[in-house]
Amino acid sequence: ITGCGGPCTNDDGDELLHGTGETAACSGFNSLYDGTATLNCKDGTLVANTSACTTACAAGDEAITYVAGNEHTVDISARLSSGSSEDISCSTIDSLYRGTLSLSCDNGLLTPSETCHQMCRKTMTAEVQISGTKHEVALSANILHSKDANYACSDVLPGYSGDITFTCTEGVLSASHQCKAFCAEGDVISVSFAGLTSSVALAADISDANSGTQGCSTAEEGFDGNLVVACDNGVATLSSE
Repeated sequence: ITGCGGPCTNDDGDELLHGTGETAACSGFNSLYDGTATLNCKDGTLVANTSACTTACAAGDEAITYVAGNEHTVDISARLSSGSSEDISCSTIDSLYRGTLSLSCDNGLLTPSETCHQMCRKTMTAEVQISGTKHEVALSANILHSKDANYACSDVLPGYSGDITFTCTEGVLSASHQCKAFCAEGDVISVSFAGLTSSVALAADISDANSGTQGCSTAEEGFDGNLVVACDNGVATLSSE
């Protein structure tokens, strides 16, 4: 007789007629499968359709991630269904790394989000050139990637004003500065007043962008009044008399 088809028997012993079907958990076909599959009876044979199943990532599955140009292998600690993720602290990869690394599972494929960054550790040094002299300056605290830290110029050169700025870029430390020199006691400048030109030694230190006063008599005996001396990055000039 044409057009007839035999029944099928499922794992539970239930009979399905030819042309009918039922659903089954995808995990019955593979422990890493999630979702629901269909079973169709075709002339005595159950035919499974697992196209709707998704594949999970197994505990211990690995992925490659890169931090500051360094390659690292990372893994997940537990089974991840497709579409889910596991977050791990970047510091578990390396003590100098900061941030959170997310490992996402997409149908059995484990993919990392590369969000770890390398900080600059304290005691690292950077070179700055101040007033023509190079100085190696050390950090006193860690700096995170893409962050800045300011240190007083006077910590390196007493009497100087302004800041040294450290910048951390993926574990590489750089420095710039806005240091300004002071005008030191004893520095000699040329002054002119009352038709006379003379030299005078500063009676005290003057910080950058500030002025100091001292008696005209320090330049020429017998004169009264004060000289006003301005300091600009270590250069003293007569401001007024």
